[in-house]
Amino acid sequence: MDLLIDSNVVLDRMLKREPFWKSAEKIFDLADKNNDNGINGYISASAVTDIYYIAYRSLKNREKVRALLE
Repeated sequence: MDLLIDSNVVLDRMLKREPFWKSAEKIFDLADKNNDNGINGYISASAVTDIYYIAYRSLKNREKVRALLE
């Protein structure tokens, strides 16, 4: 199964935004590339820049945002 993960779900997990980050963590655990459960997680190419921009506005630290994106 393929999952298209919304940028807000990514941001919830990255920034540990309450009350959603624990649910977002579960989604990422399901789509973990080391799992052999057949679930693949994807984000759109345009979401990457949106995620970076919003995370940077929140954290004000480029290195931290880049590390979280990796």
